Amino acid sequence: MYPTELTVLLAKHTTALALSVALLFAQQTLGFDPRTDTNGLAVYWGQNTLSVQTDGAQNERPLSEYCADANAPDIIMLSFHNVFTKTPQLNLANHCETRFRGSQMLNCQPMADQIKACQKKGIRVILSMGGASGAYSMDSDADGANYAQTVYDTYLGGKASSDIKRPFGDAVLDGIDLDIEGGGSSGYASFTNKLHQISPDTLITSAPQCPFPDAYLANALDNGWFDAVFVQFYNNACSPDNADQFNFGAWADWASTKSKNKKVKVYIGTPACKECASSGFLDADKIAQVYKSTKSKYEKVLGGVMLWDAGSAYYGSSPIAASLRNGPLKN
Repeated sequence: MYPTELTVLLAKHTTALALSVALLFAQQTLGFDPRTDTNGLAVYWGQNTLSVQTDGAQNERPLSEYCADANAPDIIMLSFHNVFTKTPQLNLANHCETRFRGSQMLNCQPMADQIKACQKKGIRVILSMGGASGAYSMDSDADGANYAQTVYDTYLGGKASSDIKRPFGDAVLDGIDLDIEGGGSSGYASFTNKLHQISPDTLITSAPQCPFPDAYLANALDNGWFDAVFVQFYNNACSPDNADQFNFGAWADWASTKSKNKKVKVYIGTPACKECASSGFLDADKIAQVYKSTKSKYEKVLGGVMLWDAGSAYYGSSPIAASLRNGPLKN
């Protein structure tokens, strides 16, 4: 082999190796992708139900502690953006209580480093809109489309201005979740479609109640864009603890036949403690059984398990996150 040929061959191998290393690094940095990956663990963080479970003896811990846990979740939903107006507001319980001067918006910029640290570990950090209480609604499709830009500028890749306060500073969240439990159903389909148009890489999820169709999100789910849905299989008869009424199949059918995104993933949402919901709590062994049984029937649709919420899932009297992470959700 002539020296010139050897040089070219070595250069080709070096380039190929460099590309492989770069791809591997990129995959590690990106971490879990709810669009394609399965056996995911998603948790809601921010409302401190751990204090309720422990009669005030414990509070939900800082975001960074959950991301540093050996059994860390794949997705964390910050809850909640609970007021939809021209001056959006947040409620993160005891985690952030300082407001921007002259504004009702919380100034949670000290959380920016925690969010970015979670993201560096490949954990997706999403903001959940709505919740069981709050003053939120969208009046029309035009209202929803316009609000998508506000949300993008406030929490995602947009920029602050005299009218826009960014509560998490320069941290760019990975997505938006809709947990709509009141205030009407208008505008959410156009909101998700516009947000997907503005930023196709932004994750868009929702947390409908298990009765199908959902009372507030039915139109949005059929006509809007969603990458994953965290169905709340609790507080209703369609919980897995009522085996004959557990209706994951209805949601799987929606995902494959009605959803605008035919690759959308459906998660089994369940309480992390008895005090976390009025009904529907399952222990870790029962969740594992339900998950394995559901996976055997709907493997292409099932995305993982969602827990309400992080504090009880990791530090409650009977924490179940570790059991799930090392059991049915082990990757």
